[in-house]
Amino acid sequence: MNNCLIVGADIGQARDPTALAVIEAVAEEIQVRHLERLPLATPYPDVVGHIVEMVQKLSGAELVVDATGVGRPLVDQLRTAGISPIAVTITAGKAVTFEDSFWHVPKLVLVRALVVPFEGDRLRIATRLSHATALRDELQAFTRKVTGAGRGVYGATAGAHDDLVIAVALAAWWMDTRGAAISTRWRSR
Repeated sequence: MNNCLIVGADIGQARDPTALAVIEAVAEEIQVRHLERLPLATPYPDVVGHIVEMVQKLSGAELVVDATGVGRPLVDQLRTAGISPIAVTITAGKAVTFEDSFWHVPKLVLVRALVVPFEGDRLRIATRLSHATALRDELQAFTRKVTGAGRGVYGATAGAHDDLVIAVALAAWWMDTRGAAISTRWRSR
């Protein structure tokens, strides 16, 4: 893994808050350096402004944004503000695709990018973070349900949130994807 900061952003507003996570790869670990939830009902222009400010402070950090639903117009606003986010539309599919500057990533792939280091004891969550306990609780409440059609559906149990999990998973997925691309480039030389 390459040392770099990656910001994951799960966009919300009315029922779920916008969640932000900053992770860093250190050796073979994924270290969660920052967790944040913006207050419910934060206007989208304020969400964009906050994200822009955070990414600029973390000079060189990459931003991965959930572009599903209302996230897509926020991606446009971030691009207008001079930020180049990695835009991810979360799907129920099986394959990762890239089309028109948007990644389409199955939720299962995002979940694996987080669960593998979590179960392998390679996910480190700084205990000093104000939302560390909330992230741990979300990880515990994050489940796989099988539909009548036999399809696995991932998410929080009834009444629980999964916004921090998704923010960290987006960043972890990009770290894996980015690392694989860099590794492949080096091997092909």
